[in-house]
Amino acid sequence: MKVGDNLINLMQSFCGADGTKLVAPMDILNKWFKKFQEWSKRDPEYLKGFAL
Repeated sequence: MKVGDNLINLMQSFCGADGTKLVAPMDILNKWFKKFQEWSKRDPEYLKGFAL
């Protein structure tokens, strides 16, 4: 759940001023996922930080 919240927060940073339109670079999900993989490989305890 927390991982999803992290992704949603990233995507919301690309919303327009009125909050109704999302304009994001096409590769933003790939970049986010690669960073997520790097964090979890570097620090296996990283995912525990997302526990409810």
